Amino acid sequence: MARCSAPATMTDAKLDRGHLSPGLIDCLFSNISSPLQVLILAKAMERSESESEGYSKPRRVDTTTAHREIRLYKFVVPNLRRADSFRYFESQCTFLRRLLPYRPYKLPLSASSQLCVLNYPSSVTTVRMRFHLAVLLGVVGLSIAAPVTNSTTHKILPDGLPVPSPSELELIEDKARGTLPNGPPPPGISEGGLVNLKLVAFNELFEVAFFHELITNITDKVLGYRFSNEDDYHFVLNGLKAILAQEELHVLDANNALSHFGIEPIEPCQYRFPVQDFDSAILLASTFTDVVLGTLQDVVERFAIGGDFGLSRAVSSIIGQEGEQQGWFRIMQGKVPSELPFLTTSDLNFAFTAIQSFIVPSSCPNIGSIPLETFEPLNIIKSPSARTGNIVVSFFDHLHETTDGILWIVYVNQQNLPIVEPLQVISRENNEVVAEALFPWDAYEMNGLTFAVVTASEGPFPNAYSVAKATIAGPGIFMIN
Repeated sequence: MARCSAPATMTDAKLDRGHLSPGLIDCLFSNISSPLQVLILAKAMERSESESEGYSKPRRVDTTTAHREIRLYKFVVPNLRRADSFRYFESQCTFLRRLLPYRPYKLPLSASSQLCVLNYPSSVTTVRMRFHLAVLLGVVGLSIAAPVTNSTTHKILPDGLPVPSPSELELIEDKARGTLPNGPPPPGISEGGLVNLKLVAFNELFEVAFFHELITNITDKVLGYRFSNEDDYHFVLNGLKAILAQEELHVLDANNALSHFGIEPIEPCQYRFPVQDFDSAILLASTFTDVVLGTLQDVVERFAIGGDFGLSRAVSSIIGQEGEQQGWFRIMQGKVPSELPFLTTSDLNFAFTAIQSFIVPSSCPNIGSIPLETFEPLNIIKSPSARTGNIVVSFFDHLHETTDGILWIVYVNQQNLPIVEPLQVISRENNEVVAEALFPWDAYEMNGLTFAVVTASEGPFPNAYSVAKATIAGPGIFMIN
C-alpha cells in the first residue's frame, strides 16, 4: 500500500473542513509514521462518528486490521511523550482514548499515556482482558529487565502471621478452602532437609506479603487497581484471597516443621515490590511463581537425596497448587495456561538471591540462619527475544574476575542441560562490568523461564546445582513465551 504522504502537508484549516475520506483514514491506519498523522487521524475519527460509523473506532475484524492496530498503537503511545503543546497533547489523548479499549493486549502504556487517560475521567478508558477477567483503568506494563521504581515497604502480615491464634488459623483455612496437613511429621530430618524448609518458609513469607498488598490495593481501589465491572472485581479479589490464604498455610506448614525439629522458625522481613498497577503486579506474580515452580523441583530432589521422603509428598502437592495459580496468572496476561511441557528447573541459591531483591536491607531478623549463597545481582540491560541475538548484562566484579580470565554466561532453561556462551566485556568502570553474550534461542527453542548467570568456568555443567556452585553473578531472570 502506498505511503500516506499527502496529509503531512495539509493545514489545520483544510483538516477542519473535512478533507479526509474513509479510504485515506484506512491508509493512515496502515502507514502511521508521524506525529502530525496522529493528529490528522484523531480529527478524522472525531468527524467520522456522524459520517461513517464504521470508522468511529479501530475495528477488530481480521489479521490486517489487527496488524494495523498494533502499528498504530505502537506509534501513538511513545509520541505522547513528545507533545509540546496542549492542543497536540489533547488531540492525541482523544485518539488514544478511542484506541485503548481495542489495543492489542499487553502493549504497554507510557507514563505520559497514563496521565492522558487519567486527565479525562469522563471517558470510558478500560482495558478489556481476555476470558472476561479484570477490566482495569490506567494500566502500565512492567518490564522485567527494568522495573518501575515505585515500591512499597510491607511491615505487617495479615491474619496474625507468622503465629496466628487458633481462631485466626480457622479463618485462614476457611479462606484457603482446605486445612494444614494433620498427619504426624517424620521422626527425623537431614541437614539439607532443614535448609529446604527454611528456604520454603522464607519464600512463602515473601509471597504472603506480596498478595496481601495486592489485595489491599484492589480493595482500597488504589489508582491502577480499579475495575470497571463489579463482577470482575469480585471474581479476581476472591481468587486472590484464596491464593493468599493458601500461601499462609504454606508458611505455617514449613515453620511448624522447623519448630517440630527444634529449629527457630523463619521470621518475616520488610518488603518492597516494584509494581504500580494490577498488570505489573500480575506480571511479577507470574515471574516469581515460575521461579518457585523451578525451586520446588530442587527441594524435592534434595529431600530425596537426604532421605527425607516423608516431606516430599506435601511439597509435591504445593507444586501442583502453584501451577494452578500460575495458569490463572497466564490467562490474565492473554497467554496459554500451561507454559512449557517441562518447566524450567532452578536451584535453592538462585531463589534465595532473587527474593532478596524485594527485601529492605537489614530487615530480616534471622536470615543469617539460612545457609545459602547470595550472589552479586545480574542486571539485564538488553533483554532477549524469541530469536537468536545478543543480550547485554551488567554486574559488579569485586573479585576482579574479568581481569584474570575469561567469563561465561550460562543459561538454565526448561529441563535441558545448561547452555554456555562466552561473555564479551564491553566496558569496565571501577568494579562495574558491562558485557554481552549470545542468546541462542533458535538452536534450543528457549521458551519460558530462563535463568542467566555469570561464571568463571565454561563447564560442562550437568545441572542447575553445578551452575550455582560456579556462579559469580546472577541470576538474571526473563521469560519468553
